[in-house]
Amino acid sequence: MPGVPSQVPPPGALPPSSAAALQLSAPAVVPGDPVSGQGYGCPPESPVALSVGGTPAGTTVADSNGAFVSTFHMQTLTEGRYQVTADCGPVLLAAPLDVVLVSSINPATSTLTVIVFFLLIGVFIYVRRLLNPPARQVEGK
Repeated sequence: MPGVPSQVPPPGALPPSSAAALQLSAPAVVPGDPVSGQGYGCPPESPVALSVGGTPAGTTVADSNGAFVSTFHMQTLTEGRYQVTADCGPVLLAAPLDVVLVSSINPATSTLTVIVFFLLIGVFIYVRRLLNPPARQVEGK
């Protein structure tokens, strides 16, 4: 539109905060699984320090566009929700990460457990009847 000045940021200025983001490869992982973080909105060529729940997780360098990718492992994390942060100077990016403990039950194992349970109950009742036979009544004399 004529007469409307354009909103071009000066050279070297950071993009608006809505243009900065940190995305994780998965929203939930099991302890020790690798997690990949991809971010953008950092100053070009700036160092990026990653941390999980305040514990350092790695470092990388943003590219000429201010984007970065890094993979990290956190062997010592227990189950819970953690904040993953990427600090690249004046920009602090964050994303939540859930560490979960996955368990599964094998249907064959649970069926076997039920069968063994009832088998043991039957053996208990049978043995109890053998050791304590019911009293017999003697017919009248």
